[in-house]
Amino acid sequence: MKRDRFPGLRSFEQEDAAIFFGRDAEINQLAKLIMVNRVNVLFGPSGVGKSSLLNTVFIKERELSHFLPIRIRLNQNYLNQDDVENEEEELLNPAETLYKSIEVKLKQLDIIYRKEDIIYDGDQPKIWEYIKLAECKLKEKNPNCDIVLIFDQFEEFFSYSNDVETDFINQLAEITHELSPKRILDWIGNLSDTDRIPVIEWYKQPSIRILFAIRSDKLSLMDRMDSSIPNILSNRFQINFFDSKNAKLAINGPALLPYKNELLLLDEAEISKNILDLNWQQNYTLPQSELYFNSFYSPPIIISQKITELIISELTNKFDEIHASFLQIVCYYIEQKVKSLNIKNLHIPFFFSESEFLHEINIANILDQFYIDQLSKIGNIRKQEMARRVIEDDLISDGKRASLLESQLINKLGGDRSLIDRLLSARIIRSENTPRGVTFELSHDKLVEPIETSKKIRLQKEQLDQETKERDDLLAKEANERENEIARQKELLKITSALKDKAENQRLIAIEERKRAEAATELAQRSEQLAIVAKIKAEKRRIIANTLLLICIALFAFSLYSLIKLYKKVNKELLTQAENDYAQNNHYNAFQNWEKYLNNRYLVNRKDSIETLLSDKFFFDISGGDNIQQFQQNSFLVHQSSGSFFVWEFDPSFSKLKAFKFEDKKGNPQAAANTLVSPDKRYIAFRNIKDSIIYVYDKTNKDISKINGSQIDFVVKQGNKKLSNITDFKMDFLSNTRFISFINSDGNLSLFDLALHKTLPLEIIKRKETFSSRDLKKICMVSGDNKMMALKRPANDTLKLYQLNGFKRPVKSATFGSVENVFSIADRNKLLIRFKNKTLAIMSYQGKNYETILSDVTDIIVSPDGSKALILRGNKDLFVYDLVHKSRIESKKLLRRFWEGEKTIRLNDIVRWIGNTNKFSFRNRKGIVFVIDLADVSSHFLCDGVKSQNTLKTSENFNYVFSNDGSRGMYLNKNGVLKVIDINTSTIIYSEAVSKNSDLIFSLSYNLENIIALSDDGKNVAIIKNFDTNQNELIILNLENKNILYRSTSVKYIGKFFTNKFIHLIYDNNNAGGIIFFHNQKERNIQYYSNLYPTKLEPIQ
Repeated sequence: MKRDRFPGLRSFEQEDAAIFFGRDAEINQLAKLIMVNRVNVLFGPSGVGKSSLLNTVFIKERELSHFLPIRIRLNQNYLNQDDVENEEEELLNPAETLYKSIEVKLKQLDIIYRKEDIIYDGDQPKIWEYIKLAECKLKEKNPNCDIVLIFDQFEEFFSYSNDVETDFINQLAEITHELSPKRILDWIGNLSDTDRIPVIEWYKQPSIRILFAIRSDKLSLMDRMDSSIPNILSNRFQINFFDSKNAKLAINGPALLPYKNELLLLDEAEISKNILDLNWQQNYTLPQSELYFNSFYSPPIIISQKITELIISELTNKFDEIHASFLQIVCYYIEQKVKSLNIKNLHIPFFFSESEFLHEINIANILDQFYIDQLSKIGNIRKQEMARRVIEDDLISDGKRASLLESQLINKLGGDRSLIDRLLSARIIRSENTPRGVTFELSHDKLVEPIETSKKIRLQKEQLDQETKERDDLLAKEANERENEIARQKELLKITSALKDKAENQRLIAIEERKRAEAATELAQRSEQLAIVAKIKAEKRRIIANTLLLICIALFAFSLYSLIKLYKKVNKELLTQAENDYAQNNHYNAFQNWEKYLNNRYLVNRKDSIETLLSDKFFFDISGGDNIQQFQQNSFLVHQSSGSFFVWEFDPSFSKLKAFKFEDKKGNPQAAANTLVSPDKRYIAFRNIKDSIIYVYDKTNKDISKINGSQIDFVVKQGNKKLSNITDFKMDFLSNTRFISFINSDGNLSLFDLALHKTLPLEIIKRKETFSSRDLKKICMVSGDNKMMALKRPANDTLKLYQLNGFKRPVKSATFGSVENVFSIADRNKLLIRFKNKTLAIMSYQGKNYETILSDVTDIIVSPDGSKALILRGNKDLFVYDLVHKSRIESKKLLRRFWEGEKTIRLNDIVRWIGNTNKFSFRNRKGIVFVIDLADVSSHFLCDGVKSQNTLKTSENFNYVFSNDGSRGMYLNKNGVLKVIDINTSTIIYSEAVSKNSDLIFSLSYNLENIIALSDDGKNVAIIKNFDTNQNELIILNLENKNILYRSTSVKYIGKFFTNKFIHLIYDNNNAGGIIFFHNQKERNIQYYSNLYPTKLEPIQ
């Protein structure tokens, strides 16, 4: 029987062993494992050739000749569910499938294998009984033959229910041990000597081998079997993709048969000259050459070195690997090219040279067109369409291959059995002998994607054809109705025209007669009428002239009166608007309106002046926002309570401001429910009030992107709740700033890629899981190369790893359970994980390079830059760990005295990292606070006695604050005295009482950071004095020269940020606040604000 030299996507079968090249090393290694070990696991990626290796190893390796391989597909019984006629036949349990597979194999050897022959527990036999009976039957015919159970594509087994899976694993475990199961031994032991002799063979454990074949990405599923079959993965063998050397063997080995590879060293002229020489043939041909010549459809093919190198180069991936499936498709294409030449003499080698064929070798097109090209070879257009529908609709289910019984496939192909043979010949499908009979499925997983793409194109074309037909039918019907209507209108028009002509003639005759009668009368009256008309005209002219004069005088007087009244009204409204603007914390608009009002010299009482208003009012340099964020180094994002938001930008001298407003395409102001500034200060994200969609403004590209599908359901009544104070709208920038994460109203968690402008949907968040926007940074973490993402929900202990594929949906690559915490570290391509068993590990985002670094970790805090971690082990060992060098920092002796006396404690309650520095504060049991500097592993005393509850605390429940650079810290002692400490020297550099009543201040509901604050560089201090008497006085003091830089009695709290140039302040209980530029120490007068404020708001750039 003739065959192709390359099977295409179909796996190599046993009869293909002679053309299976490039896997000699793997065949040898696998054979050794089978000979030595009872249980082995073969694993490798999809399409690498696991099934081909299993089908040919027992033919090519002589040492395995005494083994009988029985191939088992535990999920093969799952046929296409739409075609299952009998619900009871829908599936078999795994043990039954194994029995059927053994029965089919032994039947091929003419061995009778029946359940009735089982001598123990024949009614409910287990796998051990099936195997033992099969061994006994086989030994009767061939005593030296042993069984090898081959579980191919074993990942399919784990689709069964947990109960079925557990039962099968426990049964299977009985044949993996050295001894027979205890129930068998007990049964034989309880028999009498007479009854025991016939069954004594059942006392021995079957001498079989078990070989599992599973995909690499599913290898972790084998861990489920470890409790029943310990160390099941200890004897595992990985098959990898081809390297260039083995790829050349896989190309040239089958192509040259029956000639040797040495033929490649000869040129075309030398072969043509000596091909008929018998001595020459003996030197270069293999034994049984005549048999080989007649075994193939094509002659031996000598593929030129340049084409071979092109194929290997194009198919080699970045890991220097070559996919066996892709290689077979390209080689199959070359063979079909040669076959199409209809060469008569199959003994003469054919040169596949670059001069003739290199231009036709387009690897990408060959791979993409394989399915379409093969489909075009099976018959006429009608048969192609019939086969295409069956393949695309019935042989793929949920993105995976499905199977059909032979009778089902013939029925769906209209009873044409020859079509199946053509599809097999075209390598589109392959057959499989299963317990249910012969089934058919796609020849390889790699066909799934091009077939689904073809199906999508076909469905789109069918829909377009249907719409076109419906449109043509409708147009034809309308045209027919229009023609009938035109004919009817023409007939009516004809009749109407005739009647109209007749009536018109009669009317003209009557008019002519009447004119003759009236002509005489008109002639007599004409003279008299002319005289009367002249008199009337003269009188009318006089009356009109007088009336127009009076109207003009009245209109002038009324216009003057209305103008004066309107001017006064507008000016009064201007004053009211100014008061409203000031009340809404919009000081810029208030100042502009007051200035316009007071510039109206003739209609305003001049004793009211802008100077008077300035003395009564407190003006921020930048105001209008309940939520103010620093955007870039010289600009702020101001979000008003009305929903409007602006960007305020100042010049280097802090003496001139520019304001930019956000508008839609029609020039209308945008209104946002909330606003966010990205960590790198490049983007502004806001959720539009009108449609609840997230928009992102890019400062670099000066454009606004719309994130489709980001809507949420929210109802906000302005007046009851200020929009700018609502921050929990389920959106946040991730730490690398390339992505923004959000949850929409459907509960979908998604990422928006700001570089690709593409939404990447991830998964559904259950409604009962509630968490705020600040949790999104903890839920989603993206690797430094933006190729991988980790996802862990707060209410779940599962960590999921996804591969980000550009515009495609993220693909889940790995899952880990029992995870307590996940941290991002300095190496942004790795994660720090603490499991629930208190193990601490570092792992790459791909889920590989898993490295356990510590155990028994009770608590952990990671530094802001991810380079260090403070770790508590076993509630007794506290130390600092360097995550970059993976080593302890020798500070154990230093930290022991801080830990002295503590037994159970949470690190978050006593430890605080200072800004983005390598310093952290530490409070021991006695209330003494130290600052630890990891740069030189030194400690610095900060304060003592602040453990008492009788102190003001920050929003994070600490009794002290620090400057962002970690140079200085300060606290209020129990007497209400402010102490500012230089951390490097542990000395007090400033001290002052902030209140007259120290007992009262600690009972007030203030946060410590709202009362005292240090600038980022630690050189300035801001203090709210006398806040317990509601006579607040703000003082900003320079700690270097003790000069007061700014003073105000109109401020209630200190806000979010404080530098050596400006400060954020709050002046009422509604969180209304703004920015003050204090470093220039200029007087706040009309000239200052007129010069500072811009004349108009400009559209955002």
